[in-house]
Amino acid sequence: MSNNPDDWLIVLAPEEGVFAIDVYARDSAGDLTTPTSVTWTLTDLAGTVINSRTNVSATPGNPTRITLSGDDLALTDQTKAYEIRALLVKTLVGGVYNTKQKRFKVQNFIAVT
Repeated sequence: MSNNPDDWLIVLAPEEGVFAIDVYARDSAGDLTTPTSVTWTLTDLAGTVINSRTNVSATPGNPTRITLSGDDLALTDQTKAYEIRALLVKTLVGGVYNTKQKRFKVQNFIAVT
């Protein structure tokens, strides 16, 4: 697991809630641009694909918004306080593919009775 702060999103995703991630792409000069294509894959830290979310196409934008919800954010182990997910995003800009991974925590909201 990477400890590089650039690999982590600060916000906690709510279990089975809605979580939007904005993806920005840069051209070879370093300027923000709209990519030609965007695909993404959602996994756990072991690399297991979550909710069949592999090579999902997203509508390119500046930024491109990827929205996760429901089973994308379901916990596999209800005894944990949180689980870590990895979002691998692949963009095409100027004929060059760029891949970036962001990790985030899915918070377990335990019902109080």
